[in-house]
Amino acid sequence: KADRSLLLFPLLSAVAMAVIVASFALPLAPLVAVFARQRHVHTLSGLSWVALFAFYWVQFSVVIFFQTALIEVAMRRFDNQPATLRDGLTRATARLPIILGYALIAASVGLVLRVIAERVGFLGRIVVGLLGFAWTVATALVAPVLAAEDVGPIDAVSRSAQLIRKTWGEQVIG
Repeated sequence: KADRSLLLFPLLSAVAMAVIVASFALPLAPLVAVFARQRHVHTLSGLSWVALFAFYWVQFSVVIFFQTALIEVAMRRFDNQPATLRDGLTRATARLPIILGYALIAASVGLVLRVIAERVGFLGRIVVGLLGFAWTVATALVAPVLAAEDVGPIDAVSRSAQLIRKTWGEQVIG
């Protein structure tokens, strides 16, 4: 609240996400119209799965990129160092290969959970929902880890899960 310039990061992320959604939605609009007419078709085609994976990957990349930038600036400010929008974007850009790697992992997990959920019954969907929740909790601190530590995408997931267990483990389980 004291530093409104930090709101630029979520704003930039939202603009980027709008562009991404439009870039995926506009070319896929004819396919959606076809699926709407064929109501008996409930599964996605192979091309649709590829498009969904690409969307997940790009979406996760953008979100984690801007989260990393925001966290970099916030951490500098907490240390009483000057930090600008450029500083955050510079750090996120320097970490871009790692961010893309993590986004690839997150998109893969998201797609696998989606595939499983589409193929299992009601109880299976509950299990998939719980697995999705566990993944979300375990990776909640990936962006801070990417901003603060020089680790790869797999180590970032591992470190995030470790930090969650250490700080909130019992409360999350409860």
